[in-house]
Amino acid sequence: MKFLLSFIAAVCCVGALSAQTTVLSEDFNANIVPPAGWITQNLNGNTMFSEPWNTDGMGNAWHGDGGSADGQAENMLATPALDLTGMTEAHFHMDVATGWVMYMAHTIAEGYGYGNGVTTVEASTDGGATWTAVWTDDILVADDQVLLTVDVDMSAYAGQSNVMMGVHFSGDWAHEMWIDSVTVDDQAGGGGGGGLTYAITPMTAGAPVTFSITGAAPNSNCIIGYSLAGAGPINTAYGVVDMTPPISTLANIPSNASGDASLTVTVPANASGVTLYTQALNNGVLTNSLAETVQ
Repeated sequence: MKFLLSFIAAVCCVGALSAQTTVLSEDFNANIVPPAGWITQNLNGNTMFSEPWNTDGMGNAWHGDGGSADGQAENMLATPALDLTGMTEAHFHMDVATGWVMYMAHTIAEGYGYGNGVTTVEASTDGGATWTAVWTDDILVADDQVLLTVDVDMSAYAGQSNVMMGVHFSGDWAHEMWIDSVTVDDQAGGGGGGGLTYAITPMTAGAPVTFSITGAAPNSNCIIGYSLAGAGPINTAYGVVDMTPPISTLANIPSNASGDASLTVTVPANASGVTLYTQALNNGVLTNSLAETVQ
C-alpha cells in the first residue's frame, strides 16, 4: 500500500515532488515526424533514398533501411533549440529498437558487418549547420528489434542556450530503427525506460489483453498506471510521466525471480476507439510509455 501511495502522490502532486528539470519530452504519438519545432536534414543531398525519417504510424519515429539502389542515406532528425542555461548537467534519453543490425558497420567484430550502417546522437550549437557526435550505437546483433533505452551524457553542453540534439542515420543498404520517448533533462538514466520494457498486446473490444513488464527487479512490485485524458507529459520525482491527470492505477502486480510480470484482463466490450495512455513503475523506476487504441 505504501508503494502504491507513493506512485499516486508522485503523479498527482507534481509541484511538490518534482526533482528534475526537463527541457524536452517527445513521444511521437501524433504520428507526425518531424514533430512541431523539430527538423529533418538531408546531410548529403541524396534525393533517391526512399525511406528517410518518418512516422511508422504507431507512435514512433522511424527510418527505413531502403536498399542498395537508393544510395547512401545521411539523414538527421533534430530537436528544437534547447535552453540548458542554469543546468550543470544534461542528458539525452530515448527508447530505440533497431532492425537488420548485421548491416551496421560495427558488427564486423561479431562476424557480420555486411553494410556501412551507423547511428549516432549528435549535438549542434549553430542551428544545425555543424554537428558533433556524442554517442555512437554499438548494438549487438542479438538485440535486433529489441527495445532498448539509451542514455547519452550531454553535460558538455550544460549551461548553453542554443543546443540542438539530433539522431543521425547513416548507411546505404543498412539498418532500420524506431525511436520513442525522447527526453532531455538533468538526470542520468532518467526519462523513461530505465532498463525496463513495458508491452501491451493488441487491444480489441471484448477480447483479452496482456500487459507485460520485463527487466524489473526480481520478486518486486510493479505498478501499472493509465490515463484516458492524454499523454502528458508531467514531471514527477521518478522522471517524466507520459500521462495526463487524472491518472488511475490498473494493477499492482509482482515480478517473478526473472524480473518478469504480466497481467491479462478482458477489454470492455464498449471500449472500441478509446486510447489508453499508460506507463508502469518498478522500484522507483519508470518504464517506457505506451499509447494504445482499442480496436
